[in-house]
Amino acid sequence: FGKYMELLISNIDLILFIFLPLSSLLAYLLVGFWIKYAINHSLLDIPNKRSSHKVGTPTSGGLGIFLTYLLVLIFYFFIGSIDSDYFDALFYGIILVSFIGFLDDLYNLNSSLRLFTHFLASILSVYILGGFPSIEIYGEYIQLGLFGDLLAVLFLVWMINLYNFMDGINGIASIEAVSVNLSVGLLFFTVSTIFHNWYLPLILAFSCFGFLLWNFPNAKIFLGDIGSGFLGFVIGLFAIVSSLENFDYFYVWIILLAVFISDATFTLMYRIYKREKFYLAHNNHIYQLLAKDYSSHKVISISIIFINIFWLLPIAYLVISQTIEGIIGIIFAYSPFLLFSIYYRFR
Repeated sequence: FGKYMELLISNIDLILFIFLPLSSLLAYLLVGFWIKYAINHSLLDIPNKRSSHKVGTPTSGGLGIFLTYLLVLIFYFFIGSIDSDYFDALFYGIILVSFIGFLDDLYNLNSSLRLFTHFLASILSVYILGGFPSIEIYGEYIQLGLFGDLLAVLFLVWMINLYNFMDGINGIASIEAVSVNLSVGLLFFTVSTIFHNWYLPLILAFSCFGFLLWNFPNAKIFLGDIGSGFLGFVIGLFAIVSSLENFDYFYVWIILLAVFISDATFTLMYRIYKREKFYLAHNNHIYQLLAKDYSSHKVISISIIFINIFWLLPIAYLVISQTIEGIIGIIFAYSPFLLFSIYYRFR
């Protein structure tokens, strides 16, 4: 057994890149299996007045992404490529978030129970990681202490829920996950000395691509709460963990997630402003309004790719190369989306 382990570790560079396409293939096969199972057992998302689809469609396709990612995560922990604290924070967090999401897909759970579990998973993961690091602004480090830990927990809970809110038309959630994680993986590969900061996002991107083939342009299955919750939590935790090495890396994540964060956050603020019941499900996000106005899910979802690659990725590169400050990068990244949202809401 020891000889096999030595052989495995000595060829780790080759295994790294073999696992990328294999993760896509495994996720694709698992999702395909789940589609057949869901259809045979009538586990379908039945459309209602808020839905963007018109026929019953299998849901919980995120189960394939979750299982693929979990297997790869366990493998790399087993060979010693991921430290125990990071593994524990990811492992226990995604188990809790994905489990409650899967139950919600099946049984439509009470929102309070879901939110409690989201907070539990977030608190546990932040605690395992030792809290949120000091914030760096123009070379000055600000120690936030317990308040910073609270912000980290709220950030994770918001990421779980905003990803669920933004998963409303074909392909948009998985396209965002693929493009953002691929961008981060490639950026961090050039600068980060820590394996998991660049490799785990790449594995997530390739796993999501396996699901995307079933979900876009015509959706044969949806992510479900298990998928959206899992992606939101993992991406949020990636951002926090990478900031422990360099806080500019946190800015990079926030910049690349600008489309989702700006739409979900501004829509929430708008609904509060209009004195609507913001905690209830709706279909009034900007991306949903655009999809209705232009009658095309494909155009809106594909636009995410171009925005992320040609607008947000260059800004993130300027930040990670220390050409501009992270705060300036965030202002540049978010300003067009916020201005457009204001225009579109109040025109």
